[in-house]
Amino acid sequence: LAEQGYSVTLLDASDNPGGLSGGFRDSEGRAVEVGMKGFWYQYWNTWRLVDELGTEHTRMLITCAWM
Repeated sequence: LAEQGYSVTLLDASDNPGGLSGGFRDSEGRAVEVGMKGFWYQYWNTWRLVDELGTEHTRMLITCAWM
């Protein structure tokens, strides 16, 4: 919208904005992410943003702490 000349204001009710992109530390200080994250091929708008930012995305790595 901003690229089209509209004034944009982002509102978030949380003290720690981000929704499912947020995270927190558990009682033992370990980092915990909220929700599942991924760049699925159907999310064309996400890939377009990655392209606009000039981010290299030819290789994706998946890591899991519990594996």
